[in-house]
Amino acid sequence: MKKEGYSVLLAVDGLEALDKVALERPDLIILDLMLPRMDGYEVLKRLKGDPRTADIPVIVLTARGEKEDRARSLELGAASFMAKPFSPRQLVAEVKRALGDAG
Repeated sequence: MKKEGYSVLLAVDGLEALDKVALERPDLIILDLMLPRMDGYEVLKRLKGDPRTADIPVIVLTARGEKEDRARSLELGAASFMAKPFSPRQLVAEVKRALGDAG
C-alpha cells in the first residue's frame, strides 16, 4: 500500500486497532478476522456501531473464505470481503474502489 502512495497504520490486535482508529481516524480500514484479544467481527461491529467511525469503509481480508464469513462480514457493514490468496493488485483495486478513487 505504501508503494501506491497510501499512508499506513498497523495494529497487532483488535483492541489496538480500535485505539488507533479513535486517535487517527483513517480513510479506510483493512481488517483481518482472526486477531488476538478481539476478533475482527467484534472490531467491525464496534466500528459500525459508533457514529464517529460508522462511515469508514472496511475491507475484510482473511484466510477464512467460508460463505458464512463473507455474509457475516457484509451484514456487519464491511464494504467488501477478500479471502486469501489474492494478489496485491487486487487489493489495490479494491482499496481504490472503496475510496471512490477510480484512477
